Amino acid sequence: MKTTDTLPAATGDLAGVAATADTPNSAPKDLDAASLPVSRRDSERSELTRSEAGREAGSAQIKTEVRPKRRKFTNAYKAQIVEEAEACRDPGEIGALLRREGLYSSHLSNWRAQYRAGGKAALKSSKRGPKSKRNPLQDQLDATTRERDKLKRQLEEAQLIIEIQKKVARLFRDDQNEPEKS
Repeated sequence: MKTTDTLPAATGDLAGVAATADTPNSAPKDLDAASLPVSRRDSERSELTRSEAGREAGSAQIKTEVRPKRRKFTNAYKAQIVEEAEACRDPGEIGALLRREGLYSSHLSNWRAQYRAGGKAALKSSKRGPKSKRNPLQDQLDATTRERDKLKRQLEEAQLIIEIQKKVARLFRDDQNEPEKS
């Protein structure tokens, strides 16, 4: 049987309000006015303003979801699993191995292919993400270029100072060679 609710008219008349329960033997119950929804006019609504809503939301605790860390497997572990899988002879042994270790079959198939291609050395993890397009010697070249430019500036300053010292020395020599006129 369906639950039927009849709500009072907008006039507030509660005489015809009845609810039918889900059980077939229950009789309709009268509802009191406090349990019924009351429609309000726009001016009577008690909605929060934006600032009040912000304060109320700020007081609630923020739940952050912790992302699981990516698992990293060592080369030795990968080689051990591949060797154990190769030693499995009975049906279901490989599945049991994967369940025991918490691995996926794709892990094993990738590791087997790497192992066949180059042994334990091929099982080394490659770095994730885009590959660097920068030449590894570029940093050294940039540092050397900066040092060269700095040394050029210092040389120019030193040459300027030497020129000034030569001019000052010539002036003093000229002053000593000329007799004083009095």
